[in-house]
Amino acid sequence: MENEYLEVKINGDKSFIKLASLKQLREVDTIIFDCDGVLIDVRQSYNQTILETVDYVTQELIGFFPPELYLREIIYLFRKSGGFNIDWDTAYAILMILFSKSSKSFQMNFKKYAKEALHEKDLLKRFLIVRNGLGIEYEKSNIPSNLIDSNLAEYLKQLAGEADSSGIFKFEKKIMDFSKISKDFFDIMKAFFSYPGEVGKSLLTTIFEEIFCGSPLFKTVYGQETRFWHKEGLINNERIILKPEILDQLIRVSDGLEIGIASGRSYDLAKHSLKNLINRFDPESLFFYEAIEAAEQKLFKEKGKQVNLKKPNPFSIIALSRLKESRLLLYVGDSMEDAMMVKEARKTNPRFTFAGVYAHSDYRDRSLRSFLRNGADLIISSVNELPEILNRIMETSSK
Repeated sequence: MENEYLEVKINGDKSFIKLASLKQLREVDTIIFDCDGVLIDVRQSYNQTILETVDYVTQELIGFFPPELYLREIIYLFRKSGGFNIDWDTAYAILMILFSKSSKSFQMNFKKYAKEALHEKDLLKRFLIVRNGLGIEYEKSNIPSNLIDSNLAEYLKQLAGEADSSGIFKFEKKIMDFSKISKDFFDIMKAFFSYPGEVGKSLLTTIFEEIFCGSPLFKTVYGQETRFWHKEGLINNERIILKPEILDQLIRVSDGLEIGIASGRSYDLAKHSLKNLINRFDPESLFFYEAIEAAEQKLFKEKGKQVNLKKPNPFSIIALSRLKESRLLLYVGDSMEDAMMVKEARKTNPRFTFAGVYAHSDYRDRSLRSFLRNGADLIISSVNELPEILNRIMETSSK
């Protein structure tokens, strides 16, 4: 069978080797890691920042925040779709769904004050115009009742379940179709959040990054003071998953093994969390957000149109494979975007293979089943199991 697996237990956790991929896996000479969820545990940083962003906006404007428990499942469903690798997109989608579920009276008032605020370029002043206009000190009885009805959880799950690899912009139409809100109200919401957009110009992106970074790091990375968030950045909740000795063990598994990172995270934020560990990687084997953005801007200047090179576009791993002249590149990721990226890369050249990591997800069992169902070449609990599993693969080849 095409998706038949050899099950291996390492440190009490299950790993799976796809039998049809054994020959390829023995030839791996380059390993490229995703960062979030593979090298760094982001459950209390990026995942929590999505929740805090939604919390901040809804509490300030509506006086209500949906229960965290089911929002974590909503985040998982968006990630599972393959089109929501960028956490800004997920926060934006959740907020747009919540606002689309609001009462007609709330929508009317929001439109009124948002239209008044849109002329204001200062993001904090724009936000305050709407907040003060709506009246932040709601009595509970005046909270828009449609935002706290018993069907909200199922409504969110249903919509998030409709997400797919096409990503946020096609998903916007699904929100409009499901909620049956007017295009006028939808356009006002989108303009108010000024999304998509870069930090300092987009309200949603700026709030998200302030919460994630905290004041000192936000100023270092973006050259701006925080305006909305004055607490510690949630990035400081992150912990490194990859043990330094694992890199040494990987090199011993295969002579001349190239190791790198391809991630949608910015280099500065990766360096902040990985600390000295990032210095163990060859700088030419690192591919972060800045490199992708530079390539997009270059293509825009050359062709005059926007091109999205972010995951699941395979641009980053194809660029690294050409740079290193890999015989076979193994990409280690934790999401369906990662798996889709490798699948797309194979259309260009069959020398790409994929390892799915499942232990550092809020829904590890679902992640494992998803990787099995989608035929990942290799499935491991943690990146730290990689040297042993590669040794097992080599041992299997000699029997």
